[in-house]
Amino acid sequence: MIILKNDYEIVADNNQYILRHKTVPKSGKIYYSIIGYYTQLAGALRGYLNDCIKVEVSKQEHQTIHEILDLIHELSTYINEEMRDV
Repeated sequence: MIILKNDYEIVADNNQYILRHKTVPKSGKIYYSIIGYYTQLAGALRGYLNDCIKVEVSKQEHQTIHEILDLIHELSTYINEEMRDV
């Protein structure tokens, strides 16, 4: 299992990588939302980046394109730094 920021993780079986997001409602039980299934790790990481951006854009706050580009840069840097040691 690969643990990512913002309660995301990537799990795998013999055929695929699965990107999922962890949520814990007030009941305290952990639930996972499947974000996507990928044949390559790079695809799962792109899915993570895209979902994080989608979540940020869907917030009801006013954001500039520069703020979103900063988020993309931050997450891309995070992914590159984490993958450097692999």
